[in-house]
Amino acid sequence: MNGIPRLNRPRRKDPPAATISGQEVELKQETRIRRLHRPHPLQTVTGRIIAGFGLLVLILVGVVAGAAWMTREHSSAVAEMDRRAQTVSLLQEAKLNGVGAVVVLQQYVMSGNEAVLPAVAPRLAEAFDSMTAARTQEVASGHQENEATLDQIAADASFLPELVDRTIALRRSGDSQGATAALQAALPRMLQLELRFDAAVAVEREEAAALQSRADRAGDASFWLLVGSGTLGGLVGLAASVLIARSILKPLARLRTTALAVPRGTCKRALSGKGRGSSSSWATR
Repeated sequence: MNGIPRLNRPRRKDPPAATISGQEVELKQETRIRRLHRPHPLQTVTGRIIAGFGLLVLILVGVVAGAAWMTREHSSAVAEMDRRAQTVSLLQEAKLNGVGAVVVLQQYVMSGNEAVLPAVAPRLAEAFDSMTAARTQEVASGHQENEATLDQIAADASFLPELVDRTIALRRSGDSQGATAALQAALPRMLQLELRFDAAVAVEREEAAALQSRADRAGDASFWLLVGSGTLGGLVGLAASVLIARSILKPLARLRTTALAVPRGTCKRALSGKGRGSSSSWATR
């Protein structure tokens, strides 16, 4: 085996370092050029579609949030207005029952008919129950000023049960003049009590009217919010559609021009166009 000559295989020659370096530089330059000519996301069809839908979603979210807030405001105003209306109704019932009890008591003093007496105490009790219910409404609403007013009215009306008992006792004892004098002596206090009732009812009605205006404004604002947002959404959708259509149709028109230029021998010039409106740029979209 020592006599057999060795076959020397040729070694692969590595490319020169200068050649590798030149290829790397060329590749880097090509990458840099591609990055420089890369279109902005809003200049591509996909980017414009995403931006358009994103804007529409933002508008929809804003509309839903605004409508929810307006609906809550409207519902709150309506609920508070209903409580005010109930308070007014309770105060009017208290006044009517109190006046009715006094009228029946006057009839008894004038006629001495015991048959009308059973209607006095229930009406007076219903009047105080209505006052208590109205005060409960004010406590639930957190209206301390109105609550204090109703407490004062209830305190002013506290003499009525004692007046009824004393007047009935005087009439039953045969002292009709004394019973009449007792009613006449209490008449200024009853008139003052009636004025307090009327003032409290007027305050409640004014507040109910203000709440009605507030609810109306909230309803109108909700309506115009829907109208404005619908109009804005339509305009944004139309603008996005126009931009997307232009982004698609312009490159197609240039591509058609390039295809028609092939038989005339001007294809090289047509294909050399660069920019975001060229066919090569459109192909990357």
